[in-house]
Amino acid sequence: MINNETQVRLSIELQGRLGATASNSTSKRDRTKLFKAMRKGKKIVNKGYNPPEYQECRQVLTLNSECVNFLVSEESRPLRIPPSTWKKASKINRLETHMQITADEISGHSNTKFTYKLIN
Repeated sequence: MINNETQVRLSIELQGRLGATASNSTSKRDRTKLFKAMRKGKKIVNKGYNPPEYQECRQVLTLNSECVNFLVSEESRPLRIPPSTWKKASKINRLETHMQITADEISGHSNTKFTYKLIN
């Protein structure tokens, strides 16, 4: 339940890469072979190529009560949502819409996964 004192802890999952390439990625020699074969127009069998493995990264934001109150208000309607739909939406739906937009902007990808916790 959202009230005037509610704060939100937003946790956004990001794609990260820390340190060296993970062990299941393709070696430089194999990548060079694949690249040369592609340049010559040969048919490539995807044998031995493994995409790099990324570690989990997470960014955590705390939204204060003033921010939460604004995000659930009628004045904060995103341009992509019609006014009639925004007026009918619950406070939780409004907040989740804004958090999805924020997560997408921070990660640079659409439909970024996020979790949140309401703090009263």
